[in-house]
Amino acid sequence: MTSRTACRTIGSMSVALQTRSRKGPEPPVPRELDRRFEAVVFDWDGTAVPDRAAAADELRELVEELCAQGLNLIVITGTHVGNVDGQLNARPAGPGRLYFCVNRGSEVFQADEDGLRLVVRREATPEEDTALDAAAEATVAELARRGVKAEIVSERLNRRKIDLIPEPEWADPLKARITELLEAVGAAYARRASPVSGMRSRSRWPPPALPDSKIRA
Repeated sequence: MTSRTACRTIGSMSVALQTRSRKGPEPPVPRELDRRFEAVVFDWDGTAVPDRAAAADELRELVEELCAQGLNLIVITGTHVGNVDGQLNARPAGPGRLYFCVNRGSEVFQADEDGLRLVVRREATPEEDTALDAAAEATVAELARRGVKAEIVSERLNRRKIDLIPEPEWADPLKARITELLEAVGAAYARRASPVSGMRSRSRWPPPALPDSKIRA
């Protein structure tokens, strides 16, 4: 038995693992991965998993194996911890650590063999919550004035979520449908919205770096 470095890929992630195997050819390791990494930081939906309905058994095994080799793993996502931990359900024994940075940076959790624990949480002050409510309500009102129906669909930790296309077909879309969703929102705006004063009535849709208009979060 010999110790070898093997490349393993799940979803859009590739990692190099130290493995013990019998004699025989091993898949080549890309040069950029053939070194030691202290930590790996990655997104969840569309990166670690294709969507929240996907099985994560193989990923769970990989996460626990990497942590056992001393690698720290950090998931950064806009969703809440129940969505990530409920799908992954990894409980690494270490020495590497597994962290979930969730809720748009408002919370950090650590998962280990003892379970899931909160490391830090930042909560908006009453004044900040009032400002968030006012901003969301003003946005919905202005969109309505321009002929676009929108709804405040949730009041989440330190943020408000506005649905720009409150229609049954788009009630709970998967991340994989982001392109279709943006096209649907763009069509709705082109059909209903009045041009904004001081701007050209025709503009490219979607604009560069447009955030998700309504993706599971």
